[in-house]
Amino acid sequence: MKKQNKMIIDPDTKPVHPWAMYNSEYHILIAQITKTGSSTWRAIPGINFTNKWEHIDIEQRDIRKTTKLVIILRDPHERFISAANMMFRSNKAQLWKLWHADDYLNRDIHFRNQADFVANYKEFTNIDYWFYNKNICEEVNNHYNLGIDNVMWYRRNERTEDIFRVMNQEWIEEKYRRDYDLIARTKFINT
Repeated sequence: MKKQNKMIIDPDTKPVHPWAMYNSEYHILIAQITKTGSSTWRAIPGINFTNKWEHIDIEQRDIRKTTKLVIILRDPHERFISAANMMFRSNKAQLWKLWHADDYLNRDIHFRNQADFVANYKEFTNIDYWFYNKNICEEVNNHYNLGIDNVMWYRRNERTEDIFRVMNQEWIEEKYRRDYDLIARTKFINT
């Protein structure tokens, strides 16, 4: 199957609220998909609600036809491990929910399928997909000449050692089947 960048929405997709970082000067929108660099974009001084960057609800703006949409997708196994480590570091008492309540994994936004987020952007026609890596924010910044000081990306990547490094791959592949399918049929700018 030829990879394409048309919006393909799985019928099982359950969209999540469509937030994004928008820059009216550059006419660029960075989709906010958890654990793909979205909090890094929001946390960068000079980007967070300043320098023409806004954290917006895309349903409240008519920008779908005039804006370049940037969607960053991440390997589902890596993304799950990142979310589990974030939850563990932020509140150890929450960890039991990861292992005892599959419903929690379906409700917590950090464990939702990336396809659920992508479904929000089906009306956009000018889309660039990027595949997550540790330097993804810097790469996007440089590619679109956004002029954000690259020093900021490095500080954001400093963190403590991961507690979890691997999960049952079969379980991940089953839970995130739609994400693996989406990634397989997507053409990425950086791969």
